[in-house]
Amino acid sequence: LPDDWVVTDVQVYPSRFGPSVEMAIDAGGLGRASIFAARPGDFVTIEPTTAPNGDATLAHWQIDEVAYVLVSKAEPDAILAAANGLAATLD
Repeated sequence: LPDDWVVTDVQVYPSRFGPSVEMAIDAGGLGRASIFAARPGDFVTIEPTTAPNGDATLAHWQIDEVAYVLVSKAEPDAILAAANGLAATLD
């Protein structure tokens, strides 16, 4: 995670293909955010993309066997930039 991001809570959930993790984060310029990581059961790479989610925006991507979602009320371009930055560190 970027140096200015602070994890405020972590939850681990069971799932069919292994544990999933959700982190609540004070994400610097993005404000409050959450990241969810799960194994969806397939092996593929999908570049980050955004979608509206109520009054927030989510970015989702997948690297090999792990899928990720980043959710925040920040601007879509900022969320996409953050997702691209996170994805680059996980490659």
